[in-house]
Amino acid sequence: MVLAGAAWLFYAASLGASARDWLAPGVLTTGGAAGLLGGLGWLAARGVWARRHLPAERYRGPSIILMFFLAVAAANVVSLIPILAAYAAGHDALDPGPVAVTGFLLVTPLAFGAVAALFVLRTRALAGVRLGDGPLTARNLGRGLALGAVAWVLAAALAAILGWVVKQVTGEEPVDNQLVANLASTLPPLVAIGIIGILTPVAEELFFRWVAVNAWEREHGTRAAVIGSAVLFGVAHVSGGTLLALPPIFLIGLALGLAYVITRSLPLVIAMHVAFNSLSLAVLFALGV
Repeated sequence: MVLAGAAWLFYAASLGASARDWLAPGVLTTGGAAGLLGGLGWLAARGVWARRHLPAERYRGPSIILMFFLAVAAANVVSLIPILAAYAAGHDALDPGPVAVTGFLLVTPLAFGAVAALFVLRTRALAGVRLGDGPLTARNLGRGLALGAVAWVLAAALAAILGWVVKQVTGEEPVDNQLVANLASTLPPLVAIGIIGILTPVAEELFFRWVAVNAWEREHGTRAAVIGSAVLFGVAHVSGGTLLALPPIFLIGLALGLAYVITRSLPLVIAMHVAFNSLSLAVLFALGV
């Protein structure tokens, strides 16, 4: 229903339809979104209720996979708002303008952060797991930035090697068509760094490392937790891009997971992620691509 309603809305906008013509597809989209998000939210709340009697050392929150799909669904639904608004104002759907792009990029980290806060932090589903490092926070942030820079260099080298292999096999240069990178290039650098370089790492590390690693570790052990969170991290980032980007992203997820279970420092892995994303953005803007 959501996809059908959104397609109908885009079609109505392309025809310059009146507000009255937007009513039916708007109702269809809104109803479908409410049903989808309401159902996933109910299942997540039910998971908290069902596990409330477990001892404090267990994970007492909803399924991580369920929360992942809830965050992705919420992000996709809400992201339609700025894109449709820009389209209705006469912008091209593929180039909606910096305001719409900013709103679009803000939605995903906010969705992951909100899901983690609502169903894990608020419910104390991970009792005893700390968020900060107290007086060691500044030191761990510095260590994380250094480790993130090293990870970026290694990932760039791996991507270059994979690109070379693909070229040797296919005879063609691999196409690097990452949606987020393409959108970031349309924004002022400070805005892109604020959203992709800082906000996104905070929200993603909260969900993929603090929530996913700790939850799965309590239920399935450390190895499964680190590998599972890296797979989920890779799945989240391959959308809108190419499969060629998956191996480096998966390895980055592994590195972040290992760094977290070794140090138990959320600020450290956030700083690693910040360094990685910020260096990627710096290269993007420096090269003008």
